[in-house]
Amino acid sequence: MNTGLKRVAVLGASRGLGRATVNRLIASGGASALFVCSRKKQLLEEIANEPSAHGISIDVFSADFSKAEEQNQVIDRLSQWNPDTIIYCAGGGPHGVFADKEWKDHLWAWNVSFLFPARLIHMFLPDKSVEKMIFVGSAIAESDNNALSASYGSSKAALLSLVRAVQNGLSDVRLFSPGYMNTEMLPPNALPRKQGVLLDPQNVAKVLLAWLDSPKDSDKESWHKTL
Repeated sequence: MNTGLKRVAVLGASRGLGRATVNRLIASGGASALFVCSRKKQLLEEIANEPSAHGISIDVFSADFSKAEEQNQVIDRLSQWNPDTIIYCAGGGPHGVFADKEWKDHLWAWNVSFLFPARLIHMFLPDKSVEKMIFVGSAIAESDNNALSASYGSSKAALLSLVRAVQNGLSDVRLFSPGYMNTEMLPPNALPRKQGVLLDPQNVAKVLLAWLDSPKDSDKESWHKTL
């Protein structure tokens, strides 16, 4: 990894792929400053206090991405912090039959997995100081309708459509869509766990950052990568 990434904001940084991405940025020296944000403040503070993080400026901010007022706070802090790269890893949703789950749980999934990413694109796409924005999709949910993850799947399908729509030669907004990963967010009874076909988040983070570090080719669909 080169040193092209300087001020990197990782949203959804405390667990899963977000935490793995932060770990790799710290270990490789891939960023001179980090803004790490998620709902779980204690896990974020663990990142800042790790011995390997010494020498890197790390700004910790806790927020619930499902709440509009806390989305506003994140946007305000990002505007002040002035990142050149934003990596959005947050997502999720209720597991089970759509009609059996509470409406508030579906709203949570849509807010965190699509509506807040859409707000970030709307806010920062015109801002030329933000050179790159990358959002994490799902190679599975974008192409396969799963009756047990309807709100999550519909969010990821919408995110794919939005990122495709905003592509132009002047912006670098990308969608990185891995398959199922071995994280605590995947329910214990989920079929992928039973099948044993899961990706290692650390390996996925390595691929993500290597791809983000490469130039975007405006003449090809280089804005979308599946894994």
